[in-house]
Amino acid sequence: MEVAVLRAKAGTKLDSKLGPYKGVKMNLRINQRQTRCRRGSSAVWCMARKAILVVALLVVSLPAVLSPGGVAAQQTDLSQLPISFPVHAPEVAAYFNEMARPGDSASVLPERYFLLSQTEVGEKMLAFRSWSEAESQLDSLTGPVEWVMYNPEHWEFTPEDEQQDLAPIVQEFAEAVHARDMRFMFTPDRQYAELYLDQVAPLVDAVMLQGQRLQHDPQTFATWVLGMTDVAHTANPDIQVYVQVGATRGTAEEMYTAIETVAGDIDGIAVWSMPRTLEILQEFVLLVRGNTPEATSTVEATAAPSATASNTATVPVPTEGPTALPTAHEPTATRAIVPSPTSQDELPPVEVTASPTVQAEAPPASQPGPADLLEGWVMSIMLFVGGMGFGLVLGFVLGWSVRRGS
Repeated sequence: MEVAVLRAKAGTKLDSKLGPYKGVKMNLRINQRQTRCRRGSSAVWCMARKAILVVALLVVSLPAVLSPGGVAAQQTDLSQLPISFPVHAPEVAAYFNEMARPGDSASVLPERYFLLSQTEVGEKMLAFRSWSEAESQLDSLTGPVEWVMYNPEHWEFTPEDEQQDLAPIVQEFAEAVHARDMRFMFTPDRQYAELYLDQVAPLVDAVMLQGQRLQHDPQTFATWVLGMTDVAHTANPDIQVYVQVGATRGTAEEMYTAIETVAGDIDGIAVWSMPRTLEILQEFVLLVRGNTPEATSTVEATAAPSATASNTATVPVPTEGPTALPTAHEPTATRAIVPSPTSQDELPPVEVTASPTVQAEAPPASQPGPADLLEGWVMSIMLFVGGMGFGLVLGFVLGWSVRRGS
């Protein structure tokens, strides 16, 4: 009797000291016993459950863990996207012939239409800055042209009456292009894109979003592009969205960093480039297409065809439209910055017989950045943990069902 009383008192004192932790030690011992495989026939099923658990973990998590960049390596491959850029000179046409794939496109202004005959691969695009200019020339096109571009901006090349209301102009222009079995691309400046894209997206085959003025700030670039892409796809799920960066606006690495932020949400890449920025264009294409780092791209100029009175004049290339409108629909707000005779953006004369060889050393092949690797490994760890949970459930269910059946 006295022994029992002493034990009861000892238990009471122990419980009062342990408080909320009482029973923990006992539970740990019970859990340890439950995790051990007993001897005898039940040990077979216990080991089977553990084997199933290990296999499930390996199957679910091993591919993600072994991949160099984890899930980051599974993102959209930029190298598979088509590339489009303007061809303003014979040496640019020669470079396009070297790099172009079937889906790539070369665009020219009507004044330089003869340069399309020098592009031997890819698709051809004729770019108009006004419907009034295109209306009188569509029926006179010779040779295959897959695309017609309408490039309205707040400049003097787009007439004032077209700038006042673009929607009906785009509809009429697109219908005329489609009637001639060509595709229509809408390439407005950023302000017109924000004003009209939701209205005209159902009418066009593709839109080119001009993001080159934002490429120095990848976050702002991505925010604007993704917002406009959502607008376009909401209005027309079948529309192709190209995004433009500018070789005249920064380095190839800067362009690549910007375009990489929207890689999974666009259908093509456009580059605004001039003959003087050909080397930057080449470097950017090498970054996107992932060519061998040691490779160099040598572009040899080809002789221009015999010049006529209509193509011997020096034709200035229009610059991009302004980034913002000071006031709406004022004559001073719709004027463009037109290249002066000393402008670096003006085209060389057409009567060039040969151009110097341009060599651009390819930059090192693009590698995932620290942020991409970190994101990949974080996702890999998450998959691994998820695989463990899945394996535990699967192993328990299968082991329990086999044991019960025995």
